[in-house]
Amino acid sequence: MDIIKEIGGSEPINDRQACDIIDRIRSRNLRSPSDYCSLKSLLDDRSNPLSKNVLNSALEVLSDSSIFGLYDEEESVMLEFHLRTLLATINAASRSEICLTHTSRDDLFAQIIKFAKFYIPGDDLRSENIEAISIDEKILMRNYNNDFLLWILRDAVHAMSDKVNQKSEAIDLTSINGVKDENISITFDINSQLQEIFSFKNPISLWYSQWKKLDTILQNLINLNKDKNDLELQEPDERFLLEQLWSYASVELIQFRNVWDDITQNTNALLRNDPIARSLWFGVLDLSQELAMITQSVQNLVFLYYLGLRSLQHAPNIYIRSKAVEVLIIISKKHKIFNSQLNIDFQDMLKVFREISSNDAVKFQKLFNIISRRCLATKNVSELTSNLYKNIKKDDRLQKTIYDILAAELTCPITQDMSEQFQKLPCGHFLSVQAVKNWSNECQNKKKLFSCCLCRKEFQYEEVQNEKISAMHQGLYQQLVLVKNISNIQNISEFKTINGELTPLSLPNIVINQDQRKKTLGLLKKAHPAYSKAKAAIKEEKFPVAIFWLNRLLENWPGSYSIRCERAYALKQLGDFYQSICDLNIAIHFKPNKPHAWCLLGSVYHQMENNNLALSHVTQALNLEPTNLQSLLTRGLIYINMNRFNDALQDFDALLAFYSQKMIFSRSTSKVTSIIQKLHLEKFAFNNPANKVVIVECLRRRSGLYYKKNKFQLAKQDLDRLLQLEPKDRDALLLRGKSHQLMNEFDLAIKDFNKALMMNPKDSWVINRRARCYAEIGKREAAINDSNRALKYNPSNGYFYTSRSSIVTSFGHLEQALEYANLASIIDMSNSENAYRLAWAYFHLKRYGDAVHEINLPVYADDNDPENAWRWSLSGFILHFFEKEHDNALSNFNKAIELDPDLVDIYCYRGQFYTFRGEYDKALKDLNRAIDMLPNETYLYQNLGHLYFEMGEYNLALKALNNADRLLSGYLSNFSNKVARSRILTYRGMTYHKLEKYTEALENLNGAIDIQVINHDVMAIAERGSLYYSIGEADKALIDLEEALKIMPKNDYMCKSLRNAYTLKGKIYFSRGQQIEAMDAIEKAKTLESKFQNQWGTNTALSKECIEQITQIKGIGLDLLREIRAGFENEKIIFDQHTFNKLLSHWEKVLEIDSCDPLSSSMVSALLLMQKNHQNLIKP
Repeated sequence: MDIIKEIGGSEPINDRQACDIIDRIRSRNLRSPSDYCSLKSLLDDRSNPLSKNVLNSALEVLSDSSIFGLYDEEESVMLEFHLRTLLATINAASRSEICLTHTSRDDLFAQIIKFAKFYIPGDDLRSENIEAISIDEKILMRNYNNDFLLWILRDAVHAMSDKVNQKSEAIDLTSINGVKDENISITFDINSQLQEIFSFKNPISLWYSQWKKLDTILQNLINLNKDKNDLELQEPDERFLLEQLWSYASVELIQFRNVWDDITQNTNALLRNDPIARSLWFGVLDLSQELAMITQSVQNLVFLYYLGLRSLQHAPNIYIRSKAVEVLIIISKKHKIFNSQLNIDFQDMLKVFREISSNDAVKFQKLFNIISRRCLATKNVSELTSNLYKNIKKDDRLQKTIYDILAAELTCPITQDMSEQFQKLPCGHFLSVQAVKNWSNECQNKKKLFSCCLCRKEFQYEEVQNEKISAMHQGLYQQLVLVKNISNIQNISEFKTINGELTPLSLPNIVINQDQRKKTLGLLKKAHPAYSKAKAAIKEEKFPVAIFWLNRLLENWPGSYSIRCERAYALKQLGDFYQSICDLNIAIHFKPNKPHAWCLLGSVYHQMENNNLALSHVTQALNLEPTNLQSLLTRGLIYINMNRFNDALQDFDALLAFYSQKMIFSRSTSKVTSIIQKLHLEKFAFNNPANKVVIVECLRRRSGLYYKKNKFQLAKQDLDRLLQLEPKDRDALLLRGKSHQLMNEFDLAIKDFNKALMMNPKDSWVINRRARCYAEIGKREAAINDSNRALKYNPSNGYFYTSRSSIVTSFGHLEQALEYANLASIIDMSNSENAYRLAWAYFHLKRYGDAVHEINLPVYADDNDPENAWRWSLSGFILHFFEKEHDNALSNFNKAIELDPDLVDIYCYRGQFYTFRGEYDKALKDLNRAIDMLPNETYLYQNLGHLYFEMGEYNLALKALNNADRLLSGYLSNFSNKVARSRILTYRGMTYHKLEKYTEALENLNGAIDIQVINHDVMAIAERGSLYYSIGEADKALIDLEEALKIMPKNDYMCKSLRNAYTLKGKIYFSRGQQIEAMDAIEKAKTLESKFQNQWGTNTALSKECIEQITQIKGIGLDLLREIRAGFENEKIIFDQHTFNKLLSHWEKVLEIDSCDPLSSSMVSALLLMQKNHQNLIKP
């Protein structure tokens, strides 16, 4: 149909490309989402507009609803692309020198109505994987983008006109206030509403002009950015749109809270329906999503992320909630930091829904799964995000955390303090309201125009006063406070009732108040009844009550430094950081040379994770008083947050040294006593209880750092002193017990755990730790009993199943260890300790590819997080067993050292790697460094002995191996000790062989073989065959060599040993004149090799259809598992029998198609273990 009335034009250069795409779209089988994206890009390109003929062709094809067939999830996504492209076509036509007649508009509108008629019955989504869909599931599965697009298309067609009517129907782009659409019925169902709005009697929606304004800004931005490759040039343009989006969204957020919306929600809840309401809000989110897709600015992405998150948290219905989730998912694909943040925020939202009901949590998880599948349903999304990921990596702000970016944005460049209220000056700079007010007063006093403190441009005062408060900054501040609020108090309502709204006082008002209250200055504050009540409330941690009494005191002493600091502390404890900062700034104004307020202000910023600002304030406190204990402690805590552990240790050392000196000088002592005090061997005595709190916290933190650095002896010394001060400190007892455990002092560890259990016999964490110690000393029954107790008290703790995996490994039950590690993954996928345990379980089973797969970083993890250094290190260790993987292994070791140079395992593993490669100097350097860091670890001396053997330093090898034997601890028959002893005896036997001490060599090799550790005795058997050959017993040699060669070489260590066995076998046959057998053995020695097997790749033996079917089943299975986990109430598993059977049968389907699929095998084995040994996890 020719629906465009031409008025002239030129031939654009993009016509041919557009025509090709239009032809593919016309053919249902050839079109793809990328075609729609490409055509939309051409339509949006204003520098090279398409010709009128091409626009006519595009409108004709895109307005034809007959190209759509059966409506299902996939078709729902395709319809969305189609409608978006149709909208772009209508916009392109309206921008060109052509217009529609009334008749043409009627025809186009009639076509759009057909799309609506096609879409509206699509409520009953048809899918092969879904037998029956409930009303709730229909609501969740609906693609609300299509609802929104149909509405927008209706208004866009209404807005088009011929030249005669164009003026009367022009869109008003000047309105900036959000308006609720009054035409929305709250009693009809969603389909009735859609049918009702497709009527020419309905005018253009009241919110359409506002949305159109924002869309126009975005389209202009897209076209302008094509010519701007510089991020610094693009960012301000995007920032303007961001402020507009936040402004409109903030209006919507306020409006939805009114009573009418509450009635609407209640009515719709009764009708089991979520209406098409808050369409401007939806439109703002839709534009935010498009901006997120094109931006290269991390900062702007952070602001968009929190716009989406804030909308999700306050969404009044599924319509807004689904769109907010989609925005967050799209942003999370841009970079791992957003993926990680979404994972955290998603879990927080799940917790909120779970507190309402487990059913709501499951619904939310289902919604997330559905939208995730929709976002990944098209290749173009992944391609687009990957291209943008390449661009976004150029932004150096990725080195900052999301909270750093938020904190920097909310920090006024003038006052250097965080604020909620910012004003945008006419020049474009943002300053806090307090800074603008103070600077205005300063300028007025000097009788000058107001000038921007940053660019010095001058303005009239009226221009500044008329600027609105930034909605974006207010929203971001509220999000930051919400995220970082750690109070978790029960009596917050009491606080609101007693205290009301605290408004920060301006300094001039305080000065006036001081003048008015001079008559009260003579009163003693400490004698006032409110003072004692406030102090008592703070001591009892009743902070709302404390604030009430402190407010009364400030009415009489508004200039009191100490009372303002007290109230700031109480506010900080309640998470009210903004008010706390206001009080502290006022206190500092009164007494800038006192350190307490500076230190407390730093601690507030520390809790808000603005580490740089926190550090600067606490450092100022220490400049005023270098020996201030609280300031040293606070700065140490900040350094820990910044991963500057050595700096933290320096502050903690200085703190304890200063306090010891104070104690020495505060009382007369003998020379001997003074020496003892300096050595920190005496008990602390405290005149000031506050000092005790600081010292205890300092010892706790320093011991934790020593523990992290594997300096267990130093950690124990600090914990001994801490427990002298606080004998019933459970955490200190637990950490000291763990330190004893890692120093192989298992009896002392059990003693500490027993003390902790006397305080709380049901402390599952302590019981679990004791179970692992019992396993180390061979007390199998006690270990299993403790493990069962821990699981009884806390059945949903994935870490406890990981510990069970470690315990059964100690007794050599490797397959069961793997099953428990897999069960832990089902219960808690985020536990990194479980990945560690899974990797070792696979390693002991010689399934190296599976081990590496388990320790690979998750997609949401940060490559540069020091906490992941162990993954790189262990991966390098496993890969080094295969020469073809050595480059990857070395790269992983170097990455691990870059992240955490204090991790002992790296130098141990890399030393072993260098030994294998014959780089002995490098190996010796790494192993000596590891031994310096951890001098009592048997494995290090085993590797050192092996290195000296390879170097030909046989006496040094024996010395190292004897040390390794001496350092073996615990129960010698546990699995790890059996492996270690087998290695020691083998290497020692090899060394004695080289020294021609054949009796000692044979004794050690026999001992290694008698231990019978599967896959660990190859070298010992082959070496004994070589020894027999050396002493002239060729028949015995052949028997051992044949036995060794029966074993499959699963790594290159085994290959090396077996190659030597084949070579020696060939020599024996040559000596006997058996030339054919000898040549065969020597040829096998040349060709023998191991293979690094990775079962997690695609099984090429399967057909494409089978692979696609498996992928689909596994995807649904993982979604089902997430939905089940989302319903865990109060961290307790609620597997009902029906759900359990459904999950098990689902994963068994994959094994019916591919019996070797590793993920499905893991899932099925774990579920069967749950069914067999942990029936308490499954409710009837």
